[in-house]
Amino acid sequence: MGALRASNGFPEPYDVKYWEIGNEMYGPWQAGVCTAEQYAKSYLVFAEAMRSSDPGIRLLGCGTARDELAPGWNRTVLEQAGHAMDYITLHIYQGQNFFPIDAKTPPEARFRAITAFPEVVREILGQLETIIQSSEKLKHLKIAVTEWNTLYFPNPDLTNAHTLEAAAANACMVHEMIRQSHRVEIGNYSDLVNGWVGGCIRVGDSYERMKKPGWSGRSEVIFGTATYHVLKLYANLHLHRVIDLTLTCDSYDPGASKLKLSSQSLAELDAIACLSEDEKVLTLCIVNRSLKSTALCVDFSAWQVETKAQLHTISSLHYEDCNTVDEPEKVKAEVSFVELLGDSWRFELQPHTIYALEVKVASS
Repeated sequence: MGALRASNGFPEPYDVKYWEIGNEMYGPWQAGVCTAEQYAKSYLVFAEAMRSSDPGIRLLGCGTARDELAPGWNRTVLEQAGHAMDYITLHIYQGQNFFPIDAKTPPEARFRAITAFPEVVREILGQLETIIQSSEKLKHLKIAVTEWNTLYFPNPDLTNAHTLEAAAANACMVHEMIRQSHRVEIGNYSDLVNGWVGGCIRVGDSYERMKKPGWSGRSEVIFGTATYHVLKLYANLHLHRVIDLTLTCDSYDPGASKLKLSSQSLAELDAIACLSEDEKVLTLCIVNRSLKSTALCVDFSAWQVETKAQLHTISSLHYEDCNTVDEPEKVKAEVSFVELLGDSWRFELQPHTIYALEVKVASS
């Protein structure tokens, strides 16, 4: 491979520092599927050989977010090989993996289940944290969520993952990774361009239609899904340090889950607050997980803030709305300016909508 790289004009190594050893090795769909014991043994062999070549690399071991696929996988792998890992990886796809939903599930029930993404992730991370805290030799570990997205059910022709509903769920997932950033250091959305139907940048619509009746043939049209606009928005916000907040709102029941969630009463609003690195911008990110409008009142009295703030909004008339080759910008981020009333902000949150409010801070 080195010779091939050199023949393509790159004689020097790429100096790649992050290496994940194996992919979903617990899964029968995966080449080289093995037991946890076999994986741990192989991992240690690869780790030793790779670090002998470059001691500065960071190694990621294969974990699972679905214990039912290989019961006890994470505990066995970590107990036997975790000391030689820098990260344990998870692939988390919200949908039928964790809730009994299918194409016949009533839309409102499906919406409630899908937007419970952060609570699902919190349970999975909590289980992993228990294992990590059980041994001193594991406490150095960080978590890498190397694949995540909504994956409603095995219907690859259906574009549920393109909807505003999916974007709201994915925004909540970003919130949870930020809340748990003391342990979660890597979060890779899957996929970026096309890939399976979950890719957030779409080139034409041939994948979704599989060139069946209804395929537009417009392979030159490039557009972002609703989730693309969420990821673009959050990537450009100044989210350096998480700030504690107190949230009071109505709750909802997401329905039966395959996981034992800590509560079946979930807050309709999912929110985080973060301060910029220079401590001059306070950002409040809110997802309204309700299908009704919600009156909001934010108290900024603990901060000296300017009264003019910038508001980013990702919304549409219906939670099933999505961008297509015919309407590539039906769902996108809009920017406006709002006025605070002294040290408070009152606003009517629209249903199934994602917001980010940026407020300038004089001092904390």
